[in-house]
Amino acid sequence: PLRVPLPGYVFEGAHYWLPAVGEAAPSAPATTSLGSYEVSYHHGEPYLRDHVTFGEQVLLGVTHCSLAIDAVRRHREGSDQLRLDKVLFESAVIVGSGKDANVRVSLQESSKGLSFESHYRTGSMSVWEKSAGGAISFESGPRPSRFDLEGFKNSSDYEVSGEELYTLKKPGVYGPGLKTVEKAYIKGGEVLGELCLRPEMEDDERNYYLHPALLDGSMVTRFALLDDSGSPEPFIPVMIKSLVVYEVPGAHSYSHVVPVKSNDEVWIVDISIMDATGAIQVELKGF
Repeated sequence: PLRVPLPGYVFEGAHYWLPAVGEAAPSAPATTSLGSYEVSYHHGEPYLRDHVTFGEQVLLGVTHCSLAIDAVRRHREGSDQLRLDKVLFESAVIVGSGKDANVRVSLQESSKGLSFESHYRTGSMSVWEKSAGGAISFESGPRPSRFDLEGFKNSSDYEVSGEELYTLKKPGVYGPGLKTVEKAYIKGGEVLGELCLRPEMEDDERNYYLHPALLDGSMVTRFALLDDSGSPEPFIPVMIKSLVVYEVPGAHSYSHVVPVKSNDEVWIVDISIMDATGAIQVELKGF
């Protein structure tokens, strides 16, 4: 995520370069549509009500990853070790009072492989606006080694409760249904979070394979590393370098966060989501 000044929320991932004089513009590879998957969200429902940014109900950015995974699994059954690469978040889905948001994930295939695009439309919008996109492949390598959960907990420098994390590090952003982090253990520059999917999220009729509230909770765990001086500045997710799903996490999971790069402008981490035995279920790189 990037650290941005208030009130910015719009980000653009496209680059516009004109070809040199006499040089033909490169042609895009031919693509074949593999269908689309559409989901609706309603202003005031717990999933939106409990995520407020700058006074607006905003769809969690990682929702697009969960919907892309669901779309792929509908197209290709048994895609357990699914990989998303270069996921770029281009615009936020803001759902105003009394409005609905429709999100459509489309799958394409070209000579470069599979990819997805996520578009949305809210209220009286007449056109679909692109909100995210990325590449899709299937992981065939071995699963990472188990993580030593108890060793990390027992040697941690200190602990932070979930309530303290949300109150001090993300004030006013999260409501009870999306307060997924129950506790964080800090050791050096790393953090281990205990995650618990709330009942209202478990009962979501959308029946996600990988619930975005767990993905978001794993990301929020990183905020335990922020110091308590001054008001916390907003961080906006811009991209995920890669996301690999080895197995669907349960409602009770753990997230291990390792910082990769941090300065005044950018904060990048790698995240592993695992079960109570330390078996890695999801890996996120470059988030």
